[in-house]
Amino acid sequence: MTKDVCVNEVYLTGKVITEAVNDHSVKDINFLKFFVSNTRLSGTEDKLPVIISAKVLQDLNIEIAIGKIVSISGEYRSYRDPNSGKLNLFVFAKGIRVFNEQEAFQNSNYVRLEAYVCKASDVRITPKGRRIVDVMVAVNRGLNKSSYIPCIIWNLSDAAAREIKAGDKITLTGRMQSRNYQKVVDDGTIEVKTAYEVSVSKYSITSVESI
Repeated sequence: MTKDVCVNEVYLTGKVITEAVNDHSVKDINFLKFFVSNTRLSGTEDKLPVIISAKVLQDLNIEIAIGKIVSISGEYRSYRDPNSGKLNLFVFAKGIRVFNEQEAFQNSNYVRLEAYVCKASDVRITPKGRRIVDVMVAVNRGLNKSSYIPCIIWNLSDAAAREIKAGDKITLTGRMQSRNYQKVVDDGTIEVKTAYEVSVSKYSITSVESI
């Protein structure tokens, strides 16, 4: 059965903080990866990975350089590492613009997803006392593939949280964010890891279906 293609829209503006390096190739087309820094109103910095086709950069005659301000349109995608099983999230850039030093730009970090709920947690309380619900969603895309995106929804009542169930079709908007955390590895040492997720500002359940 062919999966329906879901809405997946990303608009991101920020500063390039790493060089663009080869990530992978598909049918002789190289894809490059770099990181963009975007600052929240609170001052917290999100460092987000971006993957773009070298052909897109060539067609637009654009060179990615550290310190440049870029505006990106595309999709939020994920893939699971076959070796570690880790879910890797990234912005898949379909369009990009580089601002020169004299140009004004508007700070942007926006994502809109139409997806299916895979799993939703009960309400949990953060160390700062805020109520939060973790939701994993599947965003269907072309070629019968899906991207799995972790999302967090803030300040829900217990009743509202219970209304979000696996199989529901959900539309949500928010911002992409990065979050560092510590993990104890097998030898007992502590490693600092980075998680990526969507912080949801608005959502609605559009229908109840099976994934």
